[in-house]
Amino acid sequence: MEKNVYSLSQESSYQEVGLIFTIVSPDKLSLSMFLDYLLSVYKDTPSSVLDLNCLYSMDVQKAQMQDSLPKDPDHVLVIKYKIKKQTKYPIGLCSEVIDKSNHIISFDLFSTHPEIKKTEDEAFLKPLLERWEASVEKMNNV
Repeated sequence: MEKNVYSLSQESSYQEVGLIFTIVSPDKLSLSMFLDYLLSVYKDTPSSVLDLNCLYSMDVQKAQMQDSLPKDPDHVLVIKYKIKKQTKYPIGLCSEVIDKSNHIISFDLFSTHPEIKKTEDEAFLKPLLERWEASVEKMNNV
């Protein structure tokens, strides 16, 4: 599987970073369940989680994003972004997070069906989300 690697800055210094997923939802349960799923998929890969929410200012989000960026191309960063019920993506989500995320996935309130808001590799992301939906379906039928 080819890694999603990109440059962090427009300057001449090209720093490779790992894969960055951003999960957006007003529902803590959906965020937690999908986070657990992603971490299980990447259980053999160095991973970290950045917990953001819409109450953070853009400057705070940007600073936390910079502090959390994976320095290693094999590293996976998952950003959990909690929004208010009435807030819809991308309101409140710092452009820095949007720009640097390889994939942005959104869940509606109490939904386990993800909506792709941004992806740099649909052929990679679609099967990942299909496996997620199949595992949720399996849990619901038990």
